[in-house]
Amino acid sequence: MDSSLLQGQLLALFTALCYATNSLSFQEIGKTSTIAGAAHMRMYLALPMVLIMTWATQGSLILTPLSNQALIILILSGILGYFLTDIMLFQSYVYLGPRESLVLFTISPILIAILGYLLFEEVLNATQTTGILTTV
Repeated sequence: MDSSLLQGQLLALFTALCYATNSLSFQEIGKTSTIAGAAHMRMYLALPMVLIMTWATQGSLILTPLSNQALIILILSGILGYFLTDIMLFQSYVYLGPRESLVLFTISPILIAILGYLLFEEVLNATQTTGILTTV
């Protein structure tokens, strides 16, 4: 077996393990503390990791070659991705449980493809459609 294929499969397995552990952990945290508190905790844990990865890949903690407009869009995306969507995800762990929340999380590629078609008239090719169906 090709070593890069095996490496990819092991990373996929590790990612699935992290998702499962994450959902169970945050379900319990959400029951004992506030959802906003759990989201803040995750942000405080994730920000140093993102900065370390940025430094390791770019050689700087701040993305210097970005224009002001790109930096503003990146910051807004971070606020939405790291905070608002986390609050909704953690709330779903508490209300629905980890199993149902991850089922909804799994069908997100289908929903994104539908929204992309309706809003931006994006059309998926056969490979992309097969990838979505294989994932689900």
